[in-house]
Amino acid sequence: MKFKDIQEISHGKSVLVRVFFCLLFAIAGLISGCGGDGGGADTKTGSGGTGDPGATSDALNAAGPLSTVGIASIAATGLDDRASTIFINTVANQSFTALKLGMVAEVRGTIPASSTTTTAGTATNIVVQSAVIGLVSAVDVVNQRITVLPITVQVDQNTIFEGINSLTTLAVGTRIEAYGMPQADSKTILATRLIALPAIAGAPVELVGTATNVSAFQITVQGVAVSLGSLASVTTPTGTVAGTASIVENARVRVLGTYSANTNSMLATQIVTGIPAARSDNAILVLDGIVQTVSANGRFRLNDTDVDTTTANTATIASGARVQVKGRKTSGVLAATDFRRIAAGERIQLVVQGDIANFASIASFTVRGETINASAATFVGGTAANLANGRTVRIKVQANAGRLEATEVSFVTS
Repeated sequence: MKFKDIQEISHGKSVLVRVFFCLLFAIAGLISGCGGDGGGADTKTGSGGTGDPGATSDALNAAGPLSTVGIASIAATGLDDRASTIFINTVANQSFTALKLGMVAEVRGTIPASSTTTTAGTATNIVVQSAVIGLVSAVDVVNQRITVLPITVQVDQNTIFEGINSLTTLAVGTRIEAYGMPQADSKTILATRLIALPAIAGAPVELVGTATNVSAFQITVQGVAVSLGSLASVTTPTGTVAGTASIVENARVRVLGTYSANTNSMLATQIVTGIPAARSDNAILVLDGIVQTVSANGRFRLNDTDVDTTTANTATIASGARVQVKGRKTSGVLAATDFRRIAAGERIQLVVQGDIANFASIASFTVRGETINASAATFVGGTAANLANGRTVRIKVQANAGRLEATEVSFVTS
């Protein structure tokens, strides 16, 4: 089943740069063009309701890598972020400009009660977490993967590189931040964005995972023994909480500290809890991730959520497949009405919208900090000669070595 094309939201430049980020489904056949070619979708949403047929809106939980920044869409429904709070890694109250393609986010909000509508919804809370930050200890160019701490980071044709062009130029000892989706073994991630960071002496390493073997003095995260040491408080998206009581078994946490490869252990200097992974019953869920386990044909676990795709007429799905689903969660199970499997080797279409900066040529300029080559793009509402600093554009792109390759450039007018 295909999603409807999302309608463009065109209420002026000031809103265009604030109504942003597409988490998923910017893939041909799932959302055609993730942004569509129509105009003027109403951005108003109702209030109340979490599955009540008489309600004007449904609760929404979404999780996956951002595949649009600019006009937003999740499952063919736009998301107005103007009332949202944004928390990235350890820092609250972040600006929308800090969001980048390939970052992995958990989003909460509301959408109109009909899940098929193209009327925009509202994102109220956005939490972004990279999977790991640390020094590269091994580079495997042949198999397109690296090792950071105990994590294997797999690269594919859709990985966005920042600060490097490819693994060929990546040296052991480089400080890396990797965003990605856990694969079935949980200790390998499929990288959606890979960032080369400046070398900073004494900078902490960072690791995200499920806390297990929780005691008053130690926890285990991604197989790493983490000593809590003299940790007196934890960080949450809403502030600092005294003590460590919120670190409980199977809670999702971010750990910062020093890492010993010899003992595969960390001494924590900061821990983030309260990362939203719970997804409520009666809410509309939109998920993009790697299938963790399969229990039966059409039944599997994705992003720590049980999914039933039998009503979506899906083919057999194996553990390790990348899929995108949308549906309502009922009695603990997401009953998918829309489903998409990302084929091996498929290049995902991404969308970025904003003002052109650092313009050097058609082959080199930036939009929202993304480096873009539009040499092979088609143009809508103008020509290549109209590219200039300050012009607002909406660009369909695909990942490539060290930059984004534009397939279509549309000029946005207020």
